Amino acid sequence: RLGVLGGDLAGFPNGRRLADDITDEALQVTEGVLLGQSTGLGDGVNRNDKAFLTSFPYIADPHSGSSVNPGQAPVTFRQYLTSGNGQERVYVNNITPAQPGGNVKLFGPNSLHQIVLRATFALNKAGTAMASPYYRPARSGTTSTAYLRIDTGPNSNNSAGVGPLTIITIH
Repeated sequence: RLGVLGGDLAGFPNGRRLADDITDEALQVTEGVLLGQSTGLGDGVNRNDKAFLTSFPYIADPHSGSSVNPGQAPVTFRQYLTSGNGQERVYVNNITPAQPGGNVKLFGPNSLHQIVLRATFALNKAGTAMASPYYRPARSGTTSTAYLRIDTGPNSNNSAGVGPLTIITIH
């Protein structure tokens, strides 16, 4: 956790692992730990609040941030942005809580690198997944950048769910 200060010469600042606590290390170095002064100074955050994933990108999905309205739980979901045979594929499922009457919005950059709405998709009748996957032709070897947002149904007491910005290479 403390890289070089913890005796791990391959850790921060010589390299960085996801679990390295660089804030605590920087604070302790600033306070003089390298001169023999044991300060124990830290930010009080000694572990992540979400477990690391077991496969790439390893970092857990972010919290929805300031988009959550007070007293309203955000909608959560699983997104799939993949490619194959010259097509980009988008699919969403495991929407919790279900959002009957809601929709999925696909955002991405335009030619001026501004994030714009690309498409809107209906959810299935139960409000738990996209009604059908989205496919679009794409040139092999190019990249596609997108993020998805679940807009809630008309009778929902939840705030919109927002997925992480995702970059895929078209195969």
